Amino acid sequence: MSEQILPAPSLVWQSALEFGSGELWGHVWISLQRLVWGLLAGIASGLLLGTWLGTSRQAQTWVLPTFVALAQIPTLAWIPLFMLFFGIGELLKLVVLVKAVVVPVALHTLVGVRDAQPKLREAAAVLRLPRHLLWLRMLLPAALPAFLT
Repeated sequence: MSEQILPAPSLVWQSALEFGSGELWGHVWISLQRLVWGLLAGIASGLLLGTWLGTSRQAQTWVLPTFVALAQIPTLAWIPLFMLFFGIGELLKLVVLVKAVVVPVALHTLVGVRDAQPKLREAAAVLRLPRHLLWLRMLLPAALPAFLT
């Protein structure tokens, strides 16, 4: 069989070493940085948006339908529009990553916060639990399983 179809393992190893010794690792590092920043920004934005949508009746009425409708559009379909707004550069890559992460994080957080056990909410209201304790002791732990799935 010709080497173009099935090269010898020594040739594959030699090519891999040559490929990895150049600029590859620098580019991999830059890509990983973009990925981390996009994930962090997307998770933070999704948590805030999902929490707001899960706790505010007005937000559920006014913002949620539009958000769900826009969430149905695939991220790849947004790229031409994002290119018009943000140009071709680092910001475009970050915005695409953030958009891809925000939708599932926001929707899962929304479900977790909205469906937090109603009996516990009622008990917290009866006990006049301060708002910060309500969040720390009830809503966040109740929303965590939905957020992590």
